Amino acid sequence: MAVGELRRSDRAMSEDDTVALLQRALVGRIGTVDAEGTPYVVPLSFVYEDSPQRIHLHFARQPGHLASNLKFSSKVCFEIDEPGPLIATGEPGCETSHVYESAICFGRAQVVSDERERVRIARLFLRKYVDQHMPGRSYKPGLVALNTVDFVTVEVEVMTGKRRPPLP
Repeated sequence: MAVGELRRSDRAMSEDDTVALLQRALVGRIGTVDAEGTPYVVPLSFVYEDSPQRIHLHFARQPGHLASNLKFSSKVCFEIDEPGPLIATGEPGCETSHVYESAICFGRAQVVSDERERVRIARLFLRKYVDQHMPGRSYKPGLVALNTVDFVTVEVEVMTGKRRPPLP
């Protein structure tokens, strides 16, 4: 199958619904590979920007699998999902499924080094995780942790969304 081709095309989500999921989800998983081809997936907080389609991630500024893998290859896969309830799809026990929505993005990632862009992205994280999801929280202005984190931007090349809706 080609990258981005859905096996279950009957479950494809519209681009608008996929973008809405990317905008509301709080945790995503980025997949990378190392020089030996060993896959590595890690959950991270993220911010999605729609124009152009980009995903911004942040993680601790220290050596680790993600930083090392991105030096080897900029090709990444990013996944989010929202699971729903389990549902019976038939009489036998193995005919069980669950309601879900998911999005998968393929693209290229790079560490953000431009200080202005780092500040802009940090403010996007504050807007999403504090202003939108913790309304009324007061916090001191400033970006005190900016020097302890790295930001990675994924330029999305292919994006798909898929859902299993509830049974009628």
